[in-house]
Amino acid sequence: MGRRVVPDVVRGQDLLTVAPDASVREAARLMTDRRIGAALVTERGRLVGIITERDVMARVVAEGLDPDTTQVWIVMTADPKTVAPDERSIDALKLMYEDGFRHLPVVQGSRPVAILSLRDFLAAEFAEMHAELEEEEVISQTAVAAGYYHGRAVSAACRFRWVLASLRCAQQAAVPTPLEPPARGRTNPRR
Repeated sequence: MGRRVVPDVVRGQDLLTVAPDASVREAARLMTDRRIGAALVTERGRLVGIITERDVMARVVAEGLDPDTTQVWIVMTADPKTVAPDERSIDALKLMYEDGFRHLPVVQGSRPVAILSLRDFLAAEFAEMHAELEEEEVISQTAVAAGYYHGRAVSAACRFRWVLASLRCAQQAAVPTPLEPPARGRTNPRR
């Protein structure tokens, strides 16, 4: 089925929303305080736009506008593209890539429920890789406990599981993995 935007990539966010008539400095200060790169612009609970750090840089600073007197609605991206919470995460990522933006509002109806960033995808991917590494560590510890690396006899079922795990790791990592346990006894042919 694939990962969904909510809850597989984003969950439990405390959304930053600003009013369209807020000053750009106020929006920038709020984003800086929360260490985030975008705020959703809402009016009566409905999404009307998004303002990002790029908007502030390109549309305010580069243009020489005063952030204290410039209102958010002047420089925000109005009616931004959005995704639903149950949208496949790969479709959201594709939309972000194709349209060249780093933040994507997640809405249910017209009500914002989250904001998706490229960083969220990276965090989800790291979490998945961490879980896979932990699983591989358990498999490795099982193999060691079963005697593969100590030259003891091992059941055929255990050997089969070890071979399958080795193949899977090699496939995922695209690196050669030995399929045979270390040789028993002498390994130096000259003796």
